[in-house]
Amino acid sequence: VGHQHDYVMTEIGRYMEPEMYWQNSLDPGEGTAMTFEYLRRTREPGEGFTLPSALIEVHPGDWHEAMDRYSRWAHDVWDWRPHPSALAGQWNIIATGWGQSPLYNEDGWRTDFFQEDRDVLEMMSWWEWSEVGPWNTPMDRIREEFGDAFYERYKSYWVTNPATGKLEYPLNRGDYAYNEDWGGLPALRDYVQQHRDAGHLPMFYMEGILCCDTTRTGQQFGEQYGVMNDLWTDAYKTGKTPEGYVGSYASWNMCSDTHWWPDYLAETVARVCRDTGVAGVRLDEYGHRGFVCTSDKHEHVYAESGHNAWLQAVSDACSLVREAMDEVDPKLVLTTEFPGYDHLARFIDGAIVYESMSHVRPIRPVPVNLFRFYFPRCKVYDLDRDAGDSLDWQLFNGMGRFGGEQPAAYYRIFNESSETFDGRDVTPLVPTLREHVYANRFDGRDKRITTLYNDAQFTVDGPLLPVEREEGWHWFDLLSGRELEPQRADGGAAVGLKLGPGDVAAIARLPERLKVERAPAGYRVEVSGDLGGMKVQVCDAEGEVLTEQDAERSADLVIPGFSDVKPACIKLTRYGRLIDVVEMP
Repeated sequence: VGHQHDYVMTEIGRYMEPEMYWQNSLDPGEGTAMTFEYLRRTREPGEGFTLPSALIEVHPGDWHEAMDRYSRWAHDVWDWRPHPSALAGQWNIIATGWGQSPLYNEDGWRTDFFQEDRDVLEMMSWWEWSEVGPWNTPMDRIREEFGDAFYERYKSYWVTNPATGKLEYPLNRGDYAYNEDWGGLPALRDYVQQHRDAGHLPMFYMEGILCCDTTRTGQQFGEQYGVMNDLWTDAYKTGKTPEGYVGSYASWNMCSDTHWWPDYLAETVARVCRDTGVAGVRLDEYGHRGFVCTSDKHEHVYAESGHNAWLQAVSDACSLVREAMDEVDPKLVLTTEFPGYDHLARFIDGAIVYESMSHVRPIRPVPVNLFRFYFPRCKVYDLDRDAGDSLDWQLFNGMGRFGGEQPAAYYRIFNESSETFDGRDVTPLVPTLREHVYANRFDGRDKRITTLYNDAQFTVDGPLLPVEREEGWHWFDLLSGRELEPQRADGGAAVGLKLGPGDVAAIARLPERLKVERAPAGYRVEVSGDLGGMKVQVCDAEGEVLTEQDAERSADLVIPGFSDVKPACIKLTRYGRLIDVVEMP
């Protein structure tokens, strides 16, 4: 990233000739900034073309109005995936089978991955492994032929096959043949079903770009359909990548701006889903800026020579994959490593984002993912690698986590209000009463949750969030288990709490359905409204259930003695969903 007037990315298009892109952005004016992408349109002698009409409007309000309008336009012009998808209520994705922890061991297919508080299990290297390494190098010669740096970087992928005892290469992406050493397709299909039986959504990792030369597909089609670009260099200087080709991850990087590769990808994904009964597939590497491909061994659908039309091509590829998956089962889940942009995101159900890992000050003073709010049909999962405050930022954004579980209190908040966080009525950066305290709002049918994040370098205490006093509604701090009483502030009403530097909060606006009073025998609970499926739960300060009972119109509350925890609040839930919660009197 270079600094020239404003922050600009100088590696646009990846391996693009310098004359093909702008070096500097224009000087930003008051409230206005603009940047460009340079595209060339070649015309034959006597041939012309007409640019589409464009309209520039002035709108009221701030940038929220502009984003709202664009989002409405994008959702009106293009068809999107049905919402909610099978990812609704799924708040973390755990990647299994990577590196030295394969899906199979001496006792067979592993079930120790099946753990409580895990939602989606995304299986890796479920396919046939290779007995030779990258570029068909014998496993015992990889260090010698590739060098120490490459060997050490990828040594977690030199793995002993538990079924054969041989040192093998599990990446082997491209064919996606079923691993006969592990029982073949019947055993894999059974393993997928075991995931469902254990309450997990089973998904497969597959690759959108990489195709290893250790596979039949790579050997037959890599040279013809691989990305070529002389500007690419091998960071490990292995000398193994065929001359002129892009060889990231010691593999063919297949060009998506063709007809053949997307067709092959769609057919293969559909075949795998049909054969195994898996719930969905993630296409790794898809959604980023990709490469400029200069190959003359295949025709390009979109890009002129030297240009990058990768995301256009990937959008079409995902469209083909989605169409093929729909023929198997329209409920199948398709995700990618990045959401790309809205034209791509309309074909997918979810994507990884690197929100926490890319939160760089001063470019991004607050860790808010605007894509998550304006295109919520594509559910995002933050891959954080336990980076700093990432778990707090995920709660602040109301987004899932990729690669690990959330803290119990955060996971409980997501699950008890999934219909709200998974909804489409979500608004980023709503007003607060304190500078550097930010808020995001999530509205449901009978619930509103506002998340707060304190980016100040000191503790704030007092009125923070403007609210309206409404009969029949109240405000509750879901993380502390405390009632929040609106107070007069800034000419209106507000709720407040104490937030330390970097702290987050989740404030719920809830209907007053639950009333608890002290009684001679302990506590008396009264519930208004429909009682169908209702439970009354006694919980600790973090919301963990200590005891529960069926809800009645009026009943004594049964609270057994607890030696190590103190009841802090009482919840009213219906089938696991939070309806109301009150502080213990």
